[in-house]
Amino acid sequence: MLLVMALAIPVLLVCSALTSATETAITAASEARIRQHARAGERRARVLARLLADKEGLIGALLVANNIFNIL
Repeated sequence: MLLVMALAIPVLLVCSALTSATETAITAASEARIRQHARAGERRARVLARLLADKEGLIGALLVANNIFNIL
């Protein structure tokens, strides 16, 4: 049991850090620049533009995920 917890804690910390970093990056991203890259044909920019169409929902989902990682 101790080994499972010793492995789970760092994994959950990394997951929490990644969701926090994603939230920060999304809120700081320039939507105009993302649209410009999407029009230029960049696949990742198109995906991000679709996600940003519902920015409040995306941020909410990231916050819920981060809370789950922190609680576990």
